[in-house]
Amino acid sequence: MTKVISITTNKGGVGKSFFSSHLSLALARKYKVKVLLVELMSISTKDIWLGMNDSPDLPGLVGLIKGQGKKISECIIKREDCDLYLSRGSSQVNDLERRPELFEKLINIIIEKSVFDLIIFDGSNCGLIREGIARNLSNGFVVPLSFGDGLSLHGSKEIIKEIETEIQSDLIALAVTYRSSDELSDRFQLPFIEFIDSIPKEKVTICEHDYVVDEASFKECSVFDLAPNSKISQSLYQLSEIVYTWMQNKNASDVNDGCADCN
Repeated sequence: MTKVISITTNKGGVGKSFFSSHLSLALARKYKVKVLLVELMSISTKDIWLGMNDSPDLPGLVGLIKGQGKKISECIIKREDCDLYLSRGSSQVNDLERRPELFEKLINIIIEKSVFDLIIFDGSNCGLIREGIARNLSNGFVVPLSFGDGLSLHGSKEIIKEIETEIQSDLIALAVTYRSSDELSDRFQLPFIEFIDSIPKEKVTICEHDYVVDEASFKECSVFDLAPNSKISQSLYQLSEIVYTWMQNKNASDVNDGCADCN
């Protein structure tokens, strides 16, 4: 059964695109997971880190309801070295912010017709309606947090509360980024540490957001390719391990539920 996760928070600029790109690539490469990464925004950004700049005219999955493609495979691009597929963002996706019923239909089509092990929704800078619909249809969540950014802390707390109380789904991981060169003010340090400590340790990944990230973007490649032994690459692989373990546990839970129905 296809698993669906959202990379989501209420604050921009905290690494949602970065985490969704590298998490997708790590899962597809290391764990041989068949991954579909879906951009919910009006522009495409993931193809830079993923090296998937070919076929720029493909419409993305919105083409399914716009009559531009009859199959999912006609609307997405595939990375050559692994089972990673990308549905680009486009202005057509942006148009669906005013048509939530069509957007929900699109998401349901993607899930129902899926031949993927995992679908990852990245709602970076997309409309609240689109991101909300994707959240409600997700099994689990990765929530980025930028250490030292008070608004990021507030946004992460809000999203985790929503996940636990309204959506009633799994928090897979809290993905924390920080810059080693930053001088964090004392008034931010304690609230951040208390919040991070409130999350089970097996659900927390801490990434040092160093120059490698900016350099990878400039060179249009992933940090795995640019600096495979760097701290940030290792922490991203740790995040992929957390998600992969969650997928395996969800698979076991699905089987157990099925057996229970048979007894």
